[in-house]
Amino acid sequence: MPLIQNNSVAKTTANGPYPAWFENSRKQSQLEYERLPNPQRKNEKWRFSSIEKIKWEGYSSSVPVSPFDVEKISSSFPFENSLGAIVYGNDELLFYTPIPEKLQKMGIIFSPLNEALALYPGLLKDYLFRETLRMGAEKFEALHRSKTQSGVFLYVPRNVEIQEFFEVWFWITEPFAGIYPHILLVLEEGSKAKIQLNFRSLNTGGGFSCSAIESFLERSSMLEFISVQHWAEEVNSFMFSLTDIGQDAQSSSLFINVGGSYNRFEGKTRLSGTGGNAEILSATLAKNTQEFDQRTLQVHTAPYTTSDLLFKNVLFDSARTIFSGMIDVSPEAQKTDAYQSNKNLILGENAQANSLPGLEIMANDVRCTHGATTGGIAKEELFYSQQRGIPKPVFEKLYTIGFLAECIQRVKSSQLADHLLDFLRLSLQV
Repeated sequence: MPLIQNNSVAKTTANGPYPAWFENSRKQSQLEYERLPNPQRKNEKWRFSSIEKIKWEGYSSSVPVSPFDVEKISSSFPFENSLGAIVYGNDELLFYTPIPEKLQKMGIIFSPLNEALALYPGLLKDYLFRETLRMGAEKFEALHRSKTQSGVFLYVPRNVEIQEFFEVWFWITEPFAGIYPHILLVLEEGSKAKIQLNFRSLNTGGGFSCSAIESFLERSSMLEFISVQHWAEEVNSFMFSLTDIGQDAQSSSLFINVGGSYNRFEGKTRLSGTGGNAEILSATLAKNTQEFDQRTLQVHTAPYTTSDLLFKNVLFDSARTIFSGMIDVSPEAQKTDAYQSNKNLILGENAQANSLPGLEIMANDVRCTHGATTGGIAKEELFYSQQRGIPKPVFEKLYTIGFLAECIQRVKSSQLADHLLDFLRLSLQV
């Protein structure tokens, strides 16, 4: 698939002029960021977090990507299996593969965010920045909104079904670069779409990422969403995710996390239409002194809705994870079926997993369950493997792949699931 470098429309709008409502939102967000206090560990929403590790100031959002790095990025991954591709480096648009003209005539929009702001300002105004999560990191949400200009807008009109994946890449190439991408996904009634996000580093040092994803699924629509994160070890990152699911709509999301130093994820899934269904999966591989801070909220506001959340973490060395999840069922959300599970595999003597699952149920005819497990490999299994000549470090890595595969194998495309498992094997050097 051919790549278009520095697409002309997006290039001319990269730094504006933006719609007045967007500029006003950015200005208000900057004031809010300055007003809000820094995170405090005594705050329940930051419980267990290593706040002292977080570095978010001193990064630049206008770091140019060298020609050498542009060439390296362009040759580091294939595009054969995607319908369209958008690639950023340090918040600069590097490559853009528009969708075929016949799909454009059907009303499908897949474009860089700055281009969408120039061409479809009225449509974006209805959805962009619709809601603040308010799950603890409001200061960083405000920081994101004050600085965001890169990102993607995907719009699928009524009853249009797309089988191929859209593909988006965000790269950090310098340790002093900060990126603030925003992904906006809108599926109208009866539509179907798939998208994969990739977060990567070229450098081996640091960087900062503060991203947000907003997904709006109207009646009977279906979205399959995959995010794969592999930052360099010193990167600090925040990701905010809001998914609103309408009547009989279905959302399936998978977050794979490997890199970074401190990574905080805040995800809110709201089932606002009768019969809506959500599957929220996460597979995290934590090594060295990495910390993954995971905060989730499943909100049921309509009857006969279903949500299934499974977060699986593997911890080596002195890594840490925090999972804090809540299922919130409104009084009118009768016949809700909600499930939440956090499973942690400890493979490091100094590793630490913290789990805080919770329920807040205001309806009386529901089925809601939650649970958390933390443990290591059974001595019998380890003994069995060693008796057959498998060294302990090798067996631990093989066991890790099997443990995380429960999430990966739920991906509907077996080819893509195999690709994601290969990614994990490569990360573990198996």
